[in-house]
Amino acid sequence: MEKCVWCNRSERRLKNITVETPNRFGLNAGGKKMAVCPEHAPRLKKFYFLVYRMAKWYVLVLVLVGVLALLGLAPLVMIDQQGGNVDFWAKVIYAPLLLPVALLPVVFPFATPETVKWMGVRNSIILARLLGVCLLGFCVWWVLHGV
Repeated sequence: MEKCVWCNRSERRLKNITVETPNRFGLNAGGKKMAVCPEHAPRLKKFYFLVYRMAKWYVLVLVLVGVLALLGLAPLVMIDQQGGNVDFWAKVIYAPLLLPVALLPVVFPFATPETVKWMGVRNSIILARLLGVCLLGFCVWWVLHGV
């Protein structure tokens, strides 16, 4: 029996709808047919409209943060060679980079297609937001720890 893509329950009364979905890199993958309970169809369409509009920006921010994180290693190596306080400067460089990485899944709770298939859209939204909040809490703890 097929499961609802939104709530992940096996239902007999599923409705097939087509939504525009991006691939995992935020690029247009085209329309995808999904089986959904009729009462969840509007929420699913609204969510995938948001995903379709914001996915490429989401991926772009993550790639940019990754590049900046790699570039941030050079000053840390120089500071270490000069005998400076590497712990302090690591927080100065990496805390602002962790902030968007932690906030993105809270604001835009996008999960991988595998996660959506495994637990449904609704539960993957909850998981993405929970992980984002945990990362945000870790970031705050890391910055304040040892102050």
